[in-house]
Amino acid sequence: TVRAYTDKGASAVCRYAALRYYAAPTVSVKAVTGGVQVSWNKIAGAQKYNIYRMYNGAKAWSYIATVDASELSYTDTAAVSGRNIHYTVKAVGDNGMSAYVSKKISYVGIPHITGVSNIAGGVQVKWNKVANATGYRIYRRAAGEKSWTYLTTVSGSAVSYVDKNVKSGTYYKYTVRTVFYSMFSGYESGTLVRHIATPKLTSISKSSAGITVKWNKVTGASGYEIYMATSANGTYVKKATVSSSKLSSKISGLSKNKYYYFKVKPYRTVNG
Repeated sequence: TVRAYTDKGASAVCRYAALRYYAAPTVSVKAVTGGVQVSWNKIAGAQKYNIYRMYNGAKAWSYIATVDASELSYTDTAAVSGRNIHYTVKAVGDNGMSAYVSKKISYVGIPHITGVSNIAGGVQVKWNKVANATGYRIYRRAAGEKSWTYLTTVSGSAVSYVDKNVKSGTYYKYTVRTVFYSMFSGYESGTLVRHIATPKLTSISKSSAGITVKWNKVTGASGYEIYMATSANGTYVKKATVSSSKLSSKISGLSKNKYYYFKVKPYRTVNG
């Protein structure tokens, strides 16, 4: 409450205002896969926390979420990559709300790798598109290597890359960073794949007993699966599986005067 006074005396107490004090949370921010993670310290007596965001150039804070007092972090999945963003958090409780301290981040979204797979000619890496990206940097780490090797930078419209400089039977890990002009995002811990090369068919020959398919040896393969179709773009059905020591397979029970198409796919056992 407040009383007015002069040298002649003081006023009566007419009204008072009650407030429960809550300290302003100390905020930290960092880029994570999927957005910006906002974290803060626990405030005694708080029942919940309100999170706010403000892009550079905006004149007011935008409320984005409320979390329970047991939560001390929140990920803003709607944050726009390539922007300077301010965040703040207010502690809320009975008959009171804290002041706030803001924290700024120059946010560049981290790409999420959606797939790493063997294809004909190498290993294909795929990731999700990040808003405002001007490019993506692709990195690889082979088995036994302690640091990432930079491979290349692709345009911001690309969402995949094929690494052709790989060896069959070797484990590789891949990760990707977003480029926003002179800025770079963080990166995920990496996605692992064991490269198994695509075999080449060396011959297809027919005899009275059927058709014999032969192919070259693929390093790292545990065996081979043979697929057959009745047209080049038709549905291929698995006809045989052989061990890695065999480089040919005979397919029998076929009709005369009919075309057949074959593919060979190496595989690697899970515990291999």
